[in-house]
Amino acid sequence: MTGVTSAQSLVVRPAARLRGVLTLPGDKSISHRALMLATIAAGRSEIQGAGDGADVRSTAAICAALGADVRRMVDDATGNASYVVASLGSGASYRSDAARVMRVPHEAAKRAGPTPNRATFRNTPK
Repeated sequence: MTGVTSAQSLVVRPAARLRGVLTLPGDKSISHRALMLATIAAGRSEIQGAGDGADVRSTAAICAALGADVRRMVDDATGNASYVVASLGSGASYRSDAARVMRVPHEAAKRAGPTPNRATFRNTPK
């Protein structure tokens, strides 16, 4: 490889071979979704290679506030996180839990009525 010229161009010559390990950072969007799905799934879920940004940690804290047992471990070599989430599943009353997290009185959450376009999640034990 040659140095940078005055025109700011760079010449890269083909290498005979490359060696090494490439570790990609955890994907933020997938990390959020995996935590939310683990919270609505009954049982124990393991998530590996998750992003470890503040927003993903915030989602994990919300999942814990909704009643899931969320444990986070960080891989110092990659900077990615692993999570173990244990949850009772979607059968729990998340409307009242969400009201508690948002500090809305439970009666106000009941008066709000059904959530429009609410998705239904089912978990069938084996």
